[in-house]
Amino acid sequence: MRQGRGADDLRFFEAERVRALLGVLAYAIAGLVGVLLSVPAALVVLLLLPIFYGLSSNGSYDLRRRLRHRR
Repeated sequence: MRQGRGADDLRFFEAERVRALLGVLAYAIAGLVGVLLSVPAALVVLLLLPIFYGLSSNGSYDLRRRLRHRR
């Protein structure tokens, strides 16, 4: 992400709220799964979350663009 973009930065953060909310919900769901159902299943989710954040660290728009260009 470039610096000094002002309004573009605001749009970026507004668009990434969904990504952040999904991450928080995934951690909460993994915790509930671990307590109520299966600890190994929760561990799988918890191990996949850093990969998700690493792949989408430049934003979900950039991730979608990179995945489209792979094909």
